[in-house]
Amino acid sequence: FTLNLLRCLSEAKVRNHVMGAGKMPAISLSRHCQNYVTCDPREFDKPTESFVRRIKDYCAKEKIDVILAANMRSSFLLSRIKNEVSVNGTVVFPIADWNELQLLHNKWSFARLLTDNDIPIPETRILEKADQLKDLRLDFPLVVKPIDRGNKLGVKVLSSKEELLSHLASEKDGSQLPLLLQEYIPGMDIDLNLLAEKGVVRAWSIQKWVNDQTLEFIEHEGILDIGKKIAAASNYTGVAHFDMRLDSRDGSVKVIECDPRFWGSIRASLWNGINFVEAGIKI
Repeated sequence: FTLNLLRCLSEAKVRNHVMGAGKMPAISLSRHCQNYVTCDPREFDKPTESFVRRIKDYCAKEKIDVILAANMRSSFLLSRIKNEVSVNGTVVFPIADWNELQLLHNKWSFARLLTDNDIPIPETRILEKADQLKDLRLDFPLVVKPIDRGNKLGVKVLSSKEELLSHLASEKDGSQLPLLLQEYIPGMDIDLNLLAEKGVVRAWSIQKWVNDQTLEFIEHEGILDIGKKIAAASNYTGVAHFDMRLDSRDGSVKVIECDPRFWGSIRASLWNGINFVEAGIKI
Protein backbone atom coordinates (compact mmCIF):
# COMPACT_ATOMS: atom_id res chain seq x y z
CA PHE A 1 0.00 0.00 0.00
CA THR A 2 2.73 2.46 0.98
CA LEU A 3 4.71 1.98 -2.23
CA ASN A 4 1.59 2.49 -4.32
CA LEU A 5 0.83 5.71 -2.43
CA LEU A 6 4.40 6.95 -2.88
CA ARG A 7 4.10 6.45 -6.62
CA CYS A 8 0.77 8.31 -6.73
CA LEU A 9 2.28 11.14 -4.69
CA SER A 10 5.31 11.34 -6.96
CA GLU A 11 2.99 11.67 -9.96
CA ALA A 12 1.56 14.74 -8.20
CA LYS A 13 5.12 16.14 -7.80
CA VAL A 14 5.07 15.62 -4.04
CA ARG A 15 8.21 14.82 -2.05
CA ASN A 16 7.51 12.05 0.45
CA HIS A 17 8.68 11.13 3.93
CA VAL A 18 7.59 7.86 5.55
CA MET A 19 7.32 6.99 9.24
CA GLY A 20 6.81 3.26 9.68
CA ALA A 21 7.00 0.44 12.18
CA GLY A 22 10.36 -1.33 11.89
CA LYS A 23 12.68 -1.66 8.92
CA MET A 24 11.09 -1.56 5.46
CA PRO A 25 13.89 -1.79 2.86
CA ALA A 26 11.54 -1.70 -0.14
CA ILE A 27 10.25 1.68 1.05
CA SER A 28 13.37 3.21 2.57
CA LEU A 29 15.37 2.47 -0.60
CA SER A 30 12.64 3.61 -2.98
CA ARG A 31 13.45 6.60 -5.18
CA HIS A 32 10.02 7.94 -4.23
CA CYS A 33 10.92 8.15 -0.52
CA GLN A 34 12.81 11.27 0.57
CA ASN A 35 13.44 9.96 4.07
CA TYR A 36 12.36 6.99 6.18
CA VAL A 37 12.12 6.97 9.98
CA THR A 38 11.11 4.12 12.26
CA CYS A 39 8.80 4.08 15.24
CA ASP A 40 7.60 1.57 17.82
CA PRO A 41 4.69 -0.42 16.31
CA ARG A 42 2.96 -0.45 19.69
CA GLU A 43 2.51 3.32 19.42
CA PHE A 44 0.07 2.86 16.53
CA ASP A 45 -2.54 1.31 18.81
CA LYS A 46 -1.92 3.36 21.97
CA PRO A 47 -0.10 6.57 20.99
CA THR A 48 1.76 8.24 23.85
CA GLU A 49 2.26 11.97 24.28
CA SER A 50 5.92 11.56 23.36
CA PHE A 51 5.01 9.78 20.11
CA VAL A 52 2.58 12.52 19.11
CA ARG A 53 5.22 15.14 20.00
CA ARG A 54 7.78 13.29 17.88
CA ILE A 55 5.44 13.43 14.87
CA LYS A 56 4.81 17.15 15.41
CA ASP A 57 8.52 17.92 15.83
CA TYR A 58 9.42 15.97 12.71
CA CYS A 59 6.75 17.74 10.66
CA ALA A 60 7.94 21.13 11.89
CA LYS A 61 11.61 20.34 11.22
CA GLU A 62 11.01 18.96 7.71
CA LYS A 63 8.22 21.47 6.86
CA ILE A 64 5.70 18.72 6.17
CA ASP A 65 2.49 20.02 4.58
CA VAL A 66 0.23 16.97 4.72
CA ILE A 67 0.14 13.79 6.82
CA LEU A 68 -1.69 10.75 5.47
CA ALA A 69 -2.26 7.17 6.61
CA ALA A 70 -1.13 4.34 4.35
CA ASN A 71 -3.15 1.47 5.83
CA MET A 72 -5.97 0.64 8.24
CA ARG A 73 -3.85 0.58 11.38
CA SER A 74 -2.33 3.99 10.73
CA SER A 75 -5.77 5.31 9.71
CA PHE A 76 -7.10 4.52 13.17
CA LEU A 77 -3.99 6.16 14.68
CA LEU A 78 -4.35 9.33 12.62
CA SER A 79 -8.08 9.57 13.32
CA ARG A 80 -7.22 9.71 17.03
CA ILE A 81 -4.47 12.33 16.86
CA LYS A 82 -5.39 14.42 13.79
CA ASN A 83 -6.30 17.50 15.82
CA GLU A 84 -3.08 17.34 17.83
CA VAL A 85 -0.75 17.07 14.82
CA SER A 86 -2.57 19.65 12.68
CA VAL A 87 -0.32 22.54 13.80
CA ASN A 88 2.37 24.85 12.42
CA GLY A 89 1.04 24.71 8.87
CA THR A 90 0.70 20.89 8.77
CA VAL A 91 -2.71 19.44 7.91
CA VAL A 92 -4.06 15.89 7.89
CA PHE A 93 -5.31 14.27 4.67
CA PRO A 94 -9.12 13.98 4.78
CA ILE A 95 -9.94 11.23 7.27
CA ALA A 96 -13.01 10.22 9.28
CA ASP A 97 -13.28 10.31 13.04
CA TRP A 98 -12.46 7.05 14.84
CA ASN A 99 -16.12 6.08 15.33
CA GLU A 100 -16.92 6.63 11.64
CA LEU A 101 -13.91 4.52 10.60
CA GLN A 102 -14.98 1.75 12.96
CA LEU A 103 -18.55 1.87 11.65
CA LEU A 104 -17.39 1.09 8.10
CA HIS A 105 -14.43 -1.16 8.97
CA ASN A 106 -16.38 -3.50 11.28
CA LYS A 107 -18.24 -5.82 8.92
CA TRP A 108 -21.23 -6.31 11.22
CA SER A 109 -21.84 -2.62 11.95
CA PHE A 110 -21.33 -1.90 8.24
CA ALA A 111 -23.93 -4.55 7.34
CA ARG A 112 -26.43 -2.98 9.75
CA LEU A 113 -25.74 0.48 8.29
CA LEU A 114 -26.58 -0.85 4.83
CA THR A 115 -29.71 -2.62 6.02
CA ASP A 116 -30.95 0.46 7.88
CA ASN A 117 -30.56 2.53 4.71
CA ASP A 118 -32.15 0.02 2.29
CA ILE A 119 -28.86 -0.61 0.47
CA PRO A 120 -28.67 -4.06 -1.18
CA ILE A 121 -26.55 -6.56 0.75
CA PRO A 122 -26.29 -10.36 0.85
CA GLU A 123 -28.20 -11.98 3.69
CA THR A 124 -25.84 -11.42 6.62
CA ARG A 125 -25.76 -12.73 10.19
CA ILE A 126 -23.34 -12.65 13.07
CA LEU A 127 -22.29 -15.81 14.92
CA GLU A 128 -21.17 -14.90 18.43
CA LYS A 129 -21.58 -18.31 20.10
CA ALA A 130 -21.31 -21.75 18.54
CA ASP A 131 -24.62 -22.88 20.06
CA GLN A 132 -26.39 -20.25 17.95
CA LEU A 133 -25.98 -22.57 14.97
CA LYS A 134 -28.85 -24.82 16.02
CA ASP A 135 -31.27 -21.88 15.69
CA LEU A 136 -29.93 -20.50 12.40
CA ARG A 137 -31.37 -21.46 9.03
CA LEU A 138 -28.36 -21.50 6.74
CA ASP A 139 -28.21 -21.87 2.98
CA PHE A 140 -24.95 -23.08 1.47
CA PRO A 141 -22.55 -22.14 0.03
CA LEU A 142 -21.94 -19.24 2.40
CA VAL A 143 -19.02 -16.94 3.14
CA VAL A 144 -17.49 -16.89 6.62
CA LYS A 145 -15.25 -14.01 7.68
CA PRO A 146 -13.92 -12.25 10.80
CA ILE A 147 -15.78 -9.02 11.50
CA ASP A 148 -12.70 -6.81 11.91
CA ARG A 149 -10.10 -8.03 9.43
CA GLY A 150 -9.21 -6.87 5.93
CA ASN A 151 -7.39 -8.03 2.78
CA LYS A 152 -9.52 -11.20 2.67
CA LEU A 153 -7.78 -12.54 5.80
CA GLY A 154 -9.75 -15.42 7.28
CA VAL A 155 -12.38 -15.38 4.53
CA LYS A 156 -13.70 -18.83 3.58
CA VAL A 157 -16.41 -20.06 1.21
CA LEU A 158 -18.02 -23.12 2.80
CA SER A 159 -20.35 -25.55 1.07
CA SER A 160 -21.97 -27.40 4.00
CA LYS A 161 -22.76 -27.23 7.69
CA GLU A 162 -20.11 -29.89 8.27
CA GLU A 163 -17.48 -27.62 6.72
CA LEU A 164 -18.67 -24.76 8.91
CA LEU A 165 -18.40 -26.88 12.07
CA SER A 166 -14.95 -28.04 11.02
CA HIS A 167 -13.90 -24.43 10.41
CA LEU A 168 -15.10 -23.37 13.86
CA ALA A 169 -13.23 -26.26 15.48
CA SER A 170 -9.98 -25.64 13.60
CA GLU A 171 -8.73 -22.84 15.89
CA LYS A 172 -6.92 -21.33 12.92
CA ASP A 173 -6.37 -17.60 12.62
CA GLY A 174 -9.62 -16.18 11.30
CA SER A 175 -11.87 -18.95 12.66
CA GLN A 176 -12.45 -17.42 16.10
CA LEU A 177 -15.84 -16.04 17.08
CA PRO A 178 -17.50 -13.68 16.45
CA LEU A 179 -17.76 -14.41 12.73
CA LEU A 180 -19.87 -12.98 9.96
CA LEU A 181 -21.96 -15.47 7.98
CA GLN A 182 -22.89 -14.08 4.58
CA GLU A 183 -24.85 -15.42 1.64
CA TYR A 184 -22.59 -16.32 -1.29
CA ILE A 185 -23.42 -14.21 -4.35
CA PRO A 186 -22.54 -15.88 -7.69
CA GLY A 187 -21.20 -13.43 -10.25
CA MET A 188 -18.41 -10.92 -10.83
CA ASP A 189 -16.42 -8.77 -8.39
CA ILE A 190 -16.91 -5.05 -8.91
CA ASP A 191 -15.39 -2.31 -6.75
CA LEU A 192 -16.25 1.29 -6.01
CA ASN A 193 -13.38 3.59 -5.01
CA LEU A 194 -14.22 7.00 -3.64
CA LEU A 195 -13.07 10.11 -1.82
CA ALA A 196 -15.70 11.86 0.29
CA GLU A 197 -15.88 15.01 2.36
CA LYS A 198 -18.49 15.28 5.13
CA GLY A 199 -20.78 12.81 3.42
CA VAL A 200 -20.38 14.18 -0.11
CA VAL A 201 -18.55 12.13 -2.75
CA ARG A 202 -15.83 14.24 -4.41
CA ALA A 203 -14.08 11.67 -6.63
CA TRP A 204 -14.75 8.08 -7.64
CA SER A 205 -13.90 5.23 -9.96
CA ILE A 206 -15.65 1.92 -10.58
CA GLN A 207 -13.63 -1.13 -11.54
CA LYS A 208 -14.55 -4.71 -12.35
CA TRP A 209 -12.21 -7.67 -12.37
CA VAL A 210 -12.14 -9.28 -15.79
CA ASN A 211 -9.77 -11.89 -14.34
CA ASP A 212 -7.25 -12.09 -11.49
CA GLN A 213 -4.83 -9.77 -13.31
CA THR A 214 -7.05 -7.47 -15.35
CA LEU A 215 -9.22 -4.53 -14.31
CA GLU A 216 -11.71 -2.69 -16.47
CA PHE A 217 -13.05 0.73 -15.48
CA ILE A 218 -16.71 1.34 -16.17
CA GLU A 219 -19.52 3.82 -15.53
CA HIS A 220 -22.45 2.55 -13.46
CA GLU A 221 -24.92 5.05 -12.03
CA GLY A 222 -26.48 2.48 -9.72
CA ILE A 223 -23.17 1.71 -8.04
CA LEU A 224 -22.28 5.40 -7.74
CA ASP A 225 -25.68 6.08 -6.16
CA ILE A 226 -25.00 3.34 -3.61
CA GLY A 227 -21.67 4.98 -2.73
CA LYS A 228 -23.34 8.37 -2.33
CA LYS A 229 -25.97 6.86 -0.02
CA ILE A 230 -23.34 5.20 2.19
CA ALA A 231 -21.20 8.34 2.37
CA ALA A 232 -24.22 10.46 3.30
CA ALA A 233 -25.56 7.96 5.86
CA SER A 234 -22.21 7.80 7.67
CA ASN A 235 -21.23 11.47 7.06
CA TYR A 236 -18.00 9.97 5.82
CA THR A 237 -14.77 11.85 5.16
CA GLY A 238 -11.79 10.21 3.48
CA VAL A 239 -11.03 7.49 0.95
CA ALA A 240 -12.83 4.15 0.89
CA HIS A 241 -12.94 1.01 -1.21
CA PHE A 242 -16.18 -0.97 -1.45
CA ASP A 243 -16.24 -4.62 -2.50
CA MET A 244 -19.40 -5.47 -4.42
CA ARG A 245 -20.75 -8.29 -6.59
CA LEU A 246 -22.71 -8.22 -9.81
CA ASP A 247 -25.22 -11.02 -9.18
CA SER A 248 -25.19 -13.32 -12.22
CA ARG A 249 -28.73 -14.49 -11.43
CA ASP A 250 -30.48 -11.16 -11.97
CA GLY A 251 -27.82 -8.51 -12.71
CA SER A 252 -28.35 -6.74 -9.37
CA VAL A 253 -25.53 -5.23 -7.30
CA LYS A 254 -24.83 -6.37 -3.74
CA VAL A 255 -22.46 -4.54 -1.38
CA ILE A 256 -20.14 -7.00 0.38
CA GLU A 257 -17.88 -4.93 2.63
CA CYS A 258 -15.87 -1.72 2.96
CA ASP A 259 -12.22 -0.85 3.53
CA PRO A 260 -12.20 2.79 4.76
CA ARG A 261 -8.61 3.35 3.64
CA PHE A 262 -6.45 3.39 0.52
CA TRP A 263 -6.61 0.18 -1.52
CA GLY A 264 -4.06 -2.02 -3.26
CA SER A 265 -5.09 -1.23 -6.86
CA ILE A 266 -5.09 2.55 -6.43
CA ARG A 267 -2.47 3.01 -9.17
CA ALA A 268 -4.90 1.55 -11.69
CA SER A 269 -7.22 4.49 -10.99
CA LEU A 270 -4.22 6.79 -11.44
CA TRP A 271 -3.55 5.28 -14.87
CA ASN A 272 -7.24 5.73 -15.65
CA GLY A 273 -6.99 9.45 -14.91
CA ILE A 274 -7.96 9.82 -11.24
CA ASN A 275 -5.22 10.44 -8.67
CA PHE A 276 -7.14 10.00 -5.41
CA VAL A 277 -4.13 11.04 -3.33
CA GLU A 278 -3.72 14.33 -5.18
CA ALA A 279 -7.49 14.97 -4.99
CA GLY A 280 -7.45 14.52 -1.22
CA ILE A 281 -4.48 16.85 -0.84
CA LYS A 282 -6.37 19.51 -2.78
CA ILE A 283 -9.31 19.16 -0.39
